[in-house]
Amino acid sequence: MSSETISPKLFISYSWTTPDHEAWVIQFATKLSESGIDVILDKWDLKEGHDSYAFMEKMVADPEINKVLLICDKGYVDKADDRSGGVGTETQIITPEIYNKQAQDKFVAVVKERDENGKPYIPAFYGSRIFIDLSDPRTYSENFTQLLRWVFDQPLHRKPPIGKKPAFLSEENGAVEFATSIKYESGDESKFEEAEVAMLRIFYYDSESDRSLREKSRLKIKMQELGFSQPDITDAFNKLELEGMIHFSSGNYIDKTYNYSLTQKGVRWCLDNKERLKGSG
Repeated sequence: MSSETISPKLFISYSWTTPDHEAWVIQFATKLSESGIDVILDKWDLKEGHDSYAFMEKMVADPEINKVLLICDKGYVDKADDRSGGVGTETQIITPEIYNKQAQDKFVAVVKERDENGKPYIPAFYGSRIFIDLSDPRTYSENFTQLLRWVFDQPLHRKPPIGKKPAFLSEENGAVEFATSIKYESGDESKFEEAEVAMLRIFYYDSESDRSLREKSRLKIKMQELGFSQPDITDAFNKLELEGMIHFSSGNYIDKTYNYSLTQKGVRWCLDNKERLKGSG
């Protein structure tokens, strides 16, 4: 049986506060069942002759019960904090389960009611853990969806997978692929194309007499004057920076001016390839 067809098992812990509250819980449990959840509820599953304590202990401690909901209203909190009634018994079982187990995502409080000051009714043992708020009709639908995601372990926001270390940070030689899908071997700068060589020439020769050419936007204008397209200019700049031939040297973030210069590696390449630089002029 695939995971898509397995219904998660969920136990509802609540207080028999009033007949209206009991009716709300049954309606709530029914809605969860209709959403594909195997709900365990005392009204449905605790029969005459059953041991109520054994039933509650099984629901809380049994690993086959995937989730446990604590329906929190004033009556539930009062009994939980006073350790009275069935809720008090469940609290004595739930508390060590929450505090002693590493996986704490089995239990969640559902706030059904708030006090006169708007503070949610939460039992003391639950502490500062995150709860699901169903006390406001205006946000009920949204938060009920949040509850379903929690039950099925399908959160709205998932942490993305960790990517690979940027190639330019690696000390090892290897293939580097840019947005243009052009591949070249790191360390084999003889494969620099016309745009990269022209840009290196500007840094090595022209910027000595006109230091404004070291500013990124001014550099791009100069490259356009030489007949290079904007995509080629961007690719050339990114390739030289990633290969460690140029680097950011200074800037004014208010005016958005960014100055770049040759690295020692870039200077060495220019010294070794003066003929190529002269040919690009």
